[in-house]
Amino acid sequence: MANNNTGGAWGLIRALPQWMQITLAIFAMLFIGYIVFGVSFLIIKRDMEVEIWLTGFKATRPETTLEKNCRMASQEASARDQSFNSEILALQAQVAIKDHDLGEIRQKCLAARAGCRTQTTHSTGADMVFANPRGDYETALNSIAEERQALGSRIAAKEQERAQWQQRLDQRCLGAEASP
Repeated sequence: MANNNTGGAWGLIRALPQWMQITLAIFAMLFIGYIVFGVSFLIIKRDMEVEIWLTGFKATRPETTLEKNCRMASQEASARDQSFNSEILALQAQVAIKDHDLGEIRQKCLAARAGCRTQTTHSTGADMVFANPRGDYETALNSIAEERQALGSRIAAKEQERAQWQQRLDQRCLGAEASP
């Protein structure tokens, strides 16, 4: 028995009776039409983003302007937060250096004379000063203590700036989503 089925799938289709060929062609056209019109419907009526691959397709809702702005602001916030953190860490390192300097000068002051005043007191404001400096060591201690206090104020200002910036971001994204 000779094999009349040459040409693969096309040969198999040609071997079918004519009514089956017509029926198969109609089903193929309906299937292709279903896919074309279904994808078109998703794109046009549902405003979906459609990705067609060999293994299938994926339809997703596009990102709204608010979502896009919030996503971009969140990415910016991440970079900005890293910037704040590095600035604060640098200031904290300077504070640690000032603390070390204060400790060294206190030791030198106490070693030089017994009546050296090394205790800090808070004046009327945010400055840290020594009471009635009587020598070079006390003056140096006052100077370093004031520099340390200024660094502490800068750290507090940076932390407050970061908190305000985060609050503005939250209001822009979360507040806008809550309001209709």
